[in-house]
Amino acid sequence: EAEIASRERANAHEVLCAQSKTAHQARTAKMQRLRALAPVRRALRAQPLSGSAYAAVIGLEVHAQLACARKAYCDCLRDAHAPPNTLTCGVCLGHPGALPVANSEAVALGVRAAAALGCARV
Repeated sequence: EAEIASRERANAHEVLCAQSKTAHQARTAKMQRLRALAPVRRALRAQPLSGSAYAAVIGLEVHAQLACARKAYCDCLRDAHAPPNTLTCGVCLGHPGALPVANSEAVALGVRAAAALGCARV
């Protein structure tokens, strides 16, 4: 029985050694990856953000439906309850040579909304 217990202890010791060796290999591999990335991290930390050639610009694109009687780029009436394809013109249909013109009422309402919201650029 003493011999069996001794073998069991030796087997348990080998298992623990194998597990710790595997864990050690995993830690070593992780450290090697981190060391490989160290120059990149140092370079990124060394670059001043304020004096760089790039500036962070964060913008929002906001869509809103303005209360205009006419469409945005032509003189056609805008009515959600009208039958389909009845309030159209050459600009709406995209005919060649038909040039869109911005609706001045929509532009004015958009500028007013931007000013009311305190937008930096209109």
